[in-house]
Amino acid sequence: MPTPLTRAKQFLEQKLRETIAECGVPALAAVLVRNQGQTIVASQQGVRKVGATGAQNKIQQSDKFNLGSVSKVFTGNLMGKLIQDGVGNLQWNTKLIDVYPEIDNIPGMQGVYENVTIEQFLAHTSGMPIQPAGDNANAYLSWTAVDLTKQKLKQRRRQYMTAAILDSPLYQPGQGAEYSGGGVICAAMAEQKTGETYEDLMQEHVYGPLGMTNSGFGELSPGALDGPWQHGWDSENLTVNPDNNTKKDAWTWHPRNPVGAACCSAADMGKFLREQVRPDPQVFDAAVRQTMQTHQVAAASGFVRGAWSSNAPGSDQANIAHNGDNGVSYANMEVSLSQKVGYAAMSNVNNAFGSPAVYEMHEVMRIMHTCWDKLFAVDTALWECAHPMPAVALAGRKTIVFARNHNGEVVRRRTTNGGVSWQAAGAFPGAVLTSGLAADASSDGQRVYVFGRGTDNRIWFAFSTDGGTNWQGWNPIGAGIFQTGPAVAVSSSGGLIHLVGIGTDRKMYRTRSLDSGQTWIDWEPIGQGVFTSAPAIAASSDGKIVHVFGRGGDYRIWRNVSVHSGSSFGAHWKPIGQGVFTTGPGAAASSNGAKVHVVARGTDRALWHNMTSNSGTNWAAHWKVVPSGTLTSAPALATTSDGSDLSVFAFGGNFKIYRNHSSDSGQSWAGWGNIGPDFFL
Repeated sequence: MPTPLTRAKQFLEQKLRETIAECGVPALAAVLVRNQGQTIVASQQGVRKVGATGAQNKIQQSDKFNLGSVSKVFTGNLMGKLIQDGVGNLQWNTKLIDVYPEIDNIPGMQGVYENVTIEQFLAHTSGMPIQPAGDNANAYLSWTAVDLTKQKLKQRRRQYMTAAILDSPLYQPGQGAEYSGGGVICAAMAEQKTGETYEDLMQEHVYGPLGMTNSGFGELSPGALDGPWQHGWDSENLTVNPDNNTKKDAWTWHPRNPVGAACCSAADMGKFLREQVRPDPQVFDAAVRQTMQTHQVAAASGFVRGAWSSNAPGSDQANIAHNGDNGVSYANMEVSLSQKVGYAAMSNVNNAFGSPAVYEMHEVMRIMHTCWDKLFAVDTALWECAHPMPAVALAGRKTIVFARNHNGEVVRRRTTNGGVSWQAAGAFPGAVLTSGLAADASSDGQRVYVFGRGTDNRIWFAFSTDGGTNWQGWNPIGAGIFQTGPAVAVSSSGGLIHLVGIGTDRKMYRTRSLDSGQTWIDWEPIGQGVFTSAPAIAASSDGKIVHVFGRGGDYRIWRNVSVHSGSSFGAHWKPIGQGVFTTGPGAAASSNGAKVHVVARGTDRALWHNMTSNSGTNWAAHWKVVPSGTLTSAPALATTSDGSDLSVFAFGGNFKIYRNHSSDSGQSWAGWGNIGPDFFL
């Protein structure tokens, strides 16, 4: 029987793959450290480089990810270790003038900086601007081999310091806070006092003692494809592209490594986090570790001595964290001092897509920690889910919402009073589904259908003829094999069913049943478009006008329409505006098929809404946010016959199902509320 730790690692790997597909990122790494550091669950999944193929493009467990500004915490820990061990005779209150007495002779030097201390630099309360005006962060782009020496690296950090002390202060040191590169100056001070480079000091005093063998600085893939590439976002051409600048040899020799270019694997990050939460730290003295995590340097700053951002500086019960964004990678790290738990996740892509993916993995790991026994103590199968999302079937004031559990089981919850109250959840026996779900109902609410992808990657369905009291099925639909779950639209009588899914070639396929699901027409592709999400569908009540939607490779929502009862569609797909999205869409239409609503999750993790009142001839010029909510899934959407009353459902950060409602075609929203205690991770 697998151990809980084995099952947790399998589960984390599944969730990484699910989030990669959902958010459209190349790769993700994640680690959860719990039980005061005794339990570490780490994995990384995805591809090293967008556009590359083959086995060598697969992320390996030893691959390093860029940490961006999380590097500042690593630097804070290094300074703490040097101070603890008496290396270089440094102290938290060591002043800049103590290390560089000659700065008094630099023309234009701002005297106020002489007495700035190491801890003030780390806590962003030095008074310096965010970037020195006289330092070019991109100078490395022109460096050649002759520039890449340890001596020149130390010189450049000293030059950074020299440039920084010429800038006019924003405030007196300790009297304000301005996020800055103070960690570079701390590194320069350590180099001046020890004669060693910052990178060597980190290896000697932190990486090495913690056993962080897959950690370093700078370039992630020294060869053509032997590690992750970092990726930028081209907002004009709507493409994710491998970044060439961070592939230069000079990137590894960057003077700003201490504040933006540390890198490590998920497993190594676990070793770093374990040292932060274990009761018996091995590299740090407990008192030194506590002061790095809790000591408030200045009342104006939310950063503590070790460069952590704290939600309660000075408290040993705080949450301390740091994120990192270098424009082509995104990472986030967090420690709960009260629970002695740590989380981290890293991506190799611009924050537009990396940030939603990283934060979703943080939400996953929080649930893994808080519900550990429920998820992993019992030997229940854990089924991976392609593009998770709930489903909704609406008929008047009767609404049935469906979701898939982590064991593949389908759960439903009903309301008969427009969502004022919800009945107890009921489970479907006898089926294991591996995707987000689709559902719809006849206008009288008697015929209800629910669909999902089975373990054989075919689409299966169950149905009820008495409003959801009793169910029949599950039954497969044809021989088609699918990457995602389906989307469904049912005619008012319940006799005509339109169903779409994304095939293994990423094209959207359609099928129909003209006899309430007894028989099905063979699956056929809709045009040449290819998609990166589960589909959505909306149809007129007679089933003659059928709108279909999916997220394309450019992260936009694309649409096609049939006015021939789904028997044929337009030759070309068309995008809806310029909005880009981190999930697939949900869709719903009025009974005449003219008013159509589409909702999808944006890069801010909120849902965004668009609509047409003329069957898609025109759409709103701009997508409009559905306010006050960050979600962890694609939405399910339903509307009344006139298309004005909307209900949208999605998983919240705790993976419970949340509902929002609009009675004016999405112009205003009532607010999010969960519909039950169950979570659907």
